Amino acid sequence: MERNRRDRCILMVLLLVALCTGSPCAITAQEETTFEEVLEAIRAERRVQEQPRLKRENPDQLKVFYDQYGECPFTKESITSMIDGLLVRSRLKPATSTEWFSDSTHFSLDVNLSCGDSDDNPPQLFKISTRFSEKATLQKPLGLLKVYMDHTPSYDVWGTYNRDREKSERFLRNAIRESVEDALTDYLKANFDL
Repeated sequence: MERNRRDRCILMVLLLVALCTGSPCAITAQEETTFEEVLEAIRAERRVQEQPRLKRENPDQLKVFYDQYGECPFTKESITSMIDGLLVRSRLKPATSTEWFSDSTHFSLDVNLSCGDSDDNPPQLFKISTRFSEKATLQKPLGLLKVYMDHTPSYDVWGTYNRDREKSERFLRNAIRESVEDALTDYLKANFDL
């Protein structure tokens, strides 16, 4: 019994070290803390650490890039329109390319959908990659250097969908919507008192 508790504690410490590598992490756990509670505490700590990266000087507008690859069951324009609607409902103005380029660090929300066939006939594979990023131009001794930085957390979703076009379109739209809404929620929390 005592050995199981010690082994569990060692496992939790190893997990904490593995998850906290590369960024400061202050998680305290009581003896009765469960594994799930420790994981949730780590996730909460990471969300707090990420908020300053999402904080913007002009938070009322946000540039969103959407791209899709493969044979997806809808047009790129229809999803772009849906994402713009999510921005407006969040009381954010979609930034134009001119506004985005005029900012010294080109901060944006990048959403990419990849639709493809698998080797099996029934399922279709998809991956939605949603993340905030910055493209900054830095002056270095040898000239200008463009730097691209992804911000974590990412809001990625992947899996399979049905070949039935009507069902798959609805399923993928909802998956994209949820991914973008999760990202916008973190952005709004970081920039506004919510």
